[in-house]
Amino acid sequence: MDVGSPPIGRTLRITKLFICVLKAQVTIGQHIKPGCQDKHIVYNEAYKTPAKFVSSLLVKLVEHSSPLDIFNSISMNAPVRKPKSTAGTRSDSVYAGLRRAIIEQALMPGDKLTEDVIGDRFGVSRTIVRTALARLHAEGLVDTRPNRGAMIAQPSLSEAQDVFETRMCLERQVLARLAEKITTEEVEQLQRHVHLEVKASGHDGPAGIRLAGEFHILLASLSGNKVLARYVDEVVSRCSLILALYSRPHSSDCSINEHQQIIDALKAGNSQAAIDAMDHHLRAVTDRALLSSSDKHRDIRSILDRYTS
Repeated sequence: MDVGSPPIGRTLRITKLFICVLKAQVTIGQHIKPGCQDKHIVYNEAYKTPAKFVSSLLVKLVEHSSPLDIFNSISMNAPVRKPKSTAGTRSDSVYAGLRRAIIEQALMPGDKLTEDVIGDRFGVSRTIVRTALARLHAEGLVDTRPNRGAMIAQPSLSEAQDVFETRMCLERQVLARLAEKITTEEVEQLQRHVHLEVKASGHDGPAGIRLAGEFHILLASLSGNKVLARYVDEVVSRCSLILALYSRPHSSDCSINEHQQIIDALKAGNSQAAIDAMDHHLRAVTDRALLSSSDKHRDIRSILDRYTS
């Protein structure tokens, strides 16, 4: 093999071959129909699959070219990757910020979500804001009405009862699956999360609310069932919205102790004890709910400023 400086003609020939490979329309189960002819490679019926044809092509390239030829050819003809859409990234940021504000009960049921205000706080266009609001609407966290704009959803008491009933069914299934397979590392992961709840308790209300819900989402993710985890994530978020509307004040120590009881039961491998602890926990959360509302003025601009980063 010639390892010296490659002749210009040879480099151009190799480049042409690579361009042909890149431009070839490859369909599984069909032959490649190359768009060029070269004395070192002839396509015929012997190549029954695209993979065999390409493999043969690469062998020919190695036989007739230096390593520098091949490196240069690949580098010159590598496909250019398009950068990720900045609009999609910005929409994700707006969605995540608004969702967190809802879960932490900074944005309350009935709060109006004006596109101009959100766009101004996040530094994005109204189109991007609409995309984020549409995702939140699909999750039941935002209501959108023609000519009235968007607002944080206000579930009725009947809807609230249905959501908690559904959540209880889902979380029972999570614990039944998890008790059979949970590892020591996963128990430690749950324990670390409860330690975060303890740390936030008493001095960081919004973080405590969010962490309490994320404990249940973590349980679902550890179950190994992605569909189940997705539904739990959605229903826990809606429960946070419901509690913001109906729940009366209570000590966060109650929830933390109940979470610890669930961990202890899982660690012992006792699925029924874990399910019983979860049932008790969710009933306690439901029993703490009562109809209450506040009509005091709320500055949405100042609330959103905490969620734009």
